[in-house]
Amino acid sequence: MATPASALSSSLEELKKEPWRLQLQADTTAEQLRALVLKNYHVFIQSNQCAALVKDDVRHCVFSDGDASRGLTALKEQTREIMTGIPELKTFCAQMQRDMEGIVAKHGDIQFVFDHFLQLTELLEIPQLLEACIHNELFDAALDVVQFAHETFADDAKNEAPNFVIVALNREVAQMTALLREKLLQKLREDLQLALCVRVVGYLRRLDALTDTTRSVGTAAYERQLKEEFLSARGAWLASLTRSLSIADPYQFTVQLIDVKRTSWFDMITQYSAIFGSENVDGKVDPPLCQWATTTVAEFIQILMRQLPKIDDFSSLATILEQSLFFGGSLGRVGINFRAILVVFFEDHVFNLMAQSWDAACRDFADSLGAHAIASSSSSSGSISTSSRTPIVLGSYRHSMSNGNSTPAATLRPRLSSSSLLPEEDTSPPRMLMSFPILAEFTNAILSSLNDLRLCTLTSLEARLAQRLQASLEAVVLTVQTFCEDNKLQVLATAEPTTPRNSSSESSKSTQLSESMRFMCEALATELLPYLVRCFNRLYPPARVSRSSLLATVAVAVAVDADVIVRPQRRPPSAMSSLLLRLDARELDAIIDKLLSVRNAQPGEQVTLSESEIRGLCLHAREVFLKQPMLLEIEAPIKICGDLHGQYFDLLRLFEFGGFPPESNYLFLGDYVDRGCQSLETICLLFAYKIKYPNNVFILRGNHEDPNINKTYGFFDECKRRLSVKIWKTFTDCFECLPVAALVDTKILCMHGGLSPELSHLDQIRRLPRPTEVPDSGLLSDLLWADPDKTTLGWGVNSRGISYTFGSDIVRQFLRRHDLDLICRAHQVVEDGYEFFANRQLVTVFSAPNYCGEYDNAGAMMSVDENLMCSFQILRPAEKKTSRIM
Repeated sequence: MATPASALSSSLEELKKEPWRLQLQADTTAEQLRALVLKNYHVFIQSNQCAALVKDDVRHCVFSDGDASRGLTALKEQTREIMTGIPELKTFCAQMQRDMEGIVAKHGDIQFVFDHFLQLTELLEIPQLLEACIHNELFDAALDVVQFAHETFADDAKNEAPNFVIVALNREVAQMTALLREKLLQKLREDLQLALCVRVVGYLRRLDALTDTTRSVGTAAYERQLKEEFLSARGAWLASLTRSLSIADPYQFTVQLIDVKRTSWFDMITQYSAIFGSENVDGKVDPPLCQWATTTVAEFIQILMRQLPKIDDFSSLATILEQSLFFGGSLGRVGINFRAILVVFFEDHVFNLMAQSWDAACRDFADSLGAHAIASSSSSSGSISTSSRTPIVLGSYRHSMSNGNSTPAATLRPRLSSSSLLPEEDTSPPRMLMSFPILAEFTNAILSSLNDLRLCTLTSLEARLAQRLQASLEAVVLTVQTFCEDNKLQVLATAEPTTPRNSSSESSKSTQLSESMRFMCEALATELLPYLVRCFNRLYPPARVSRSSLLATVAVAVAVDADVIVRPQRRPPSAMSSLLLRLDARELDAIIDKLLSVRNAQPGEQVTLSESEIRGLCLHAREVFLKQPMLLEIEAPIKICGDLHGQYFDLLRLFEFGGFPPESNYLFLGDYVDRGCQSLETICLLFAYKIKYPNNVFILRGNHEDPNINKTYGFFDECKRRLSVKIWKTFTDCFECLPVAALVDTKILCMHGGLSPELSHLDQIRRLPRPTEVPDSGLLSDLLWADPDKTTLGWGVNSRGISYTFGSDIVRQFLRRHDLDLICRAHQVVEDGYEFFANRQLVTVFSAPNYCGEYDNAGAMMSVDENLMCSFQILRPAEKKTSRIM
């Protein structure tokens, strides 16, 4: 239908159609009204019914009492009451509607719970899951759970009315987080390798970052706190190591304590440096590390102070002193050198022991001399020399002097000047002292104490000991003077003809005693005192003693080599003894057959060799070693073996794999003794093959071919248990002559340990002296002790407490400078028996499978053919044989 406005613009045709459109619209409206009526027909019916009911009610009201107005009024009242109750009804309906909405909301929540039951169950199990991860030490998973919990519940914590379930979950997660941190700290109190220790500290950092609300992680204060916690936890581990040591034997306890602390301290400091960087901060020692080191060193010294007074054996004391100084000096590489403090306590103890020994010698001398007093001799039996007294002078000496052989005592032994005394001079006691038993006993006592002192010669005790010895000798002289005065003896008078020996008068006794004392005083002044001074000079050369000391007041000087003072003399065997003990071919073959007789026996069966056989092996092998240079030059093909450590049956297996000499040539890289239970068989077989085939078997020195090491780690005990300590010393003399490096076809350099910052030319190795001990530092020490390190560039601190570690860059530079292809070394346990380093330019070979019965590692032997192609034979504990080609 057109609107009035649109009608003006409509055409005539459109206007003609308007009536039809109006009619159509009317019909449509009528049809809609009809449909509406039909649709709501029941409403009309209900309305009609209601109207009928109202009419009936009105009619009832009218007809009940005949008054229509009263009925209507009552109806109005009822209607009014209904209208009055409608607001209350509305309020009730609104309340009911709100209640229904709450019910519907709760129903929705319940339905949501049902729909997300699995997810909600997982959230509720977060604390239990976290506890299980902590219990099973799944720290990565535990940290992931903590991070997930914090991210999931972070929004709810910001609400004014947080969900009580989430609050409870947060509380339980916080408790588990604290338990996780305590578990990580407890883990640091256990024996951990470096990698695991770094991971644990990383877990602590990550955990603190998740739980930190003050944003302090990464600050200097946090780092200091973490360092202190780390040192405290590792300190608890160090303390636990010493609790298991037995204190029944003070010496064994102290040696084991030093060994445990030295190893564990270096492990801990290495871990500390790897985790927190350098031990120096701003050029100074890291304060937490310095505080920890000071405390632990003080505790160690306190333990040492308690144990030292219980040890009076100088051999044991020397071992403890040597180990302690090595320990303190090694820690000096990381700034914790406490040797100066140690020496003070050893000084006092050594000085007290020497003073006690010399005092006892003086008392014994006084007692022996006092037994010859005229009063005591008269009360006994009238005889000067009885069985219960040590004679002053032997009768043969007195008789010879009485018969006219009055040669002055001083001429019996020529006095030696400083120019005539050499380090090799005979320092045996003067033979004249044998005629004076009392002086001989005193001499033996002093010499015994000086021999003990030789093991612990501390240069800082020179003046004190010299003064103390002077006081002891003065006490002896004073004892003689007092004895002569008390007995009224005329020692300085001219000797008169003696009375018959059987005279019993007092004058005869006095005369004989005076004569004996005169002889003894001459021997004391001309022989005993100068001799004891010379003996003391052997320990402390006169040039190093102050003018005020005893050694400056006595005009006897001895030129002594300083090396002889510091350590016990171990002279090489003479040519005559070497010739007498040289093994002939038949004896050597018999020893080899005896050593190989257990090839088919059960592992561990021992071979018994006599001391003379072993001594002959050592002396003969020593001559062979000295004929070869310190740097061996070897031609390929050859088989190279690493550490053996007394695993004799594994050595036999290596020979079975590679062929017994001379079928194959062998180069052994050191460490033949210690750790294993058959070091004697292992080293004896190698020495025997070296003697029999000197150009087919080559033996290098390892760090365990050192008395300072093998005295602690098993070889000394094995020699002492199965043979004697002398055999161990014989082996030590032989070990000091072993070569230390080998060059295979000028391209492969072999040694036991590694490179040295002091090694600039291979001739330096050739010029190393022999025989020689292993020093604490220097080229020889590095060749036996150095280790490669994948985490190091250049040179680094070695966790062993001696020598260095070196990186791959050092290997590349060394090979390029010396035109070498490969470095072959041993010294470290590797899982497969061999391991490459520095892009296959260095290889570590270890030939003792299942090392110490703990590592489950394989052993290996490297074979080098004529073309310098290297292959490896693997010796597994389960006797599986494989080969790999490089």
